[in-house]
Amino acid sequence: MYEYIFQVACGLNHTLALSVDGNTVWAFGDGDYGKLGLESTTAKPSPQPIETFASIGVKKVCCGTQFSVVLTRDGRLFTFGQGKLFQVSMRYIQVLKLKLAC
Repeated sequence: MYEYIFQVACGLNHTLALSVDGNTVWAFGDGDYGKLGLESTTAKPSPQPIETFASIGVKKVCCGTQFSVVLTRDGRLFTFGQGKLFQVSMRYIQVLKLKLAC
């Protein structure tokens, strides 16, 4: 089964893809620092769904060099990956409740 992609974000060695309906986020590439959001540091050569975001409604995905950010439709911001060099910090997944105008 195929799904249409709404948005793609790329970091140094990893990629996130967001489905058109916003209910699926896929991650693939280098898994260092947990930046794929898959609770693992193992590299994934093909897209893997991030179960944390299954059917919660994602608005936007972004990637930095060694970290990833996901904004949900209800304003939650999830970050995962490396927290050095003034990037957002966390071990695997951290949730912040924010009201953002995106």
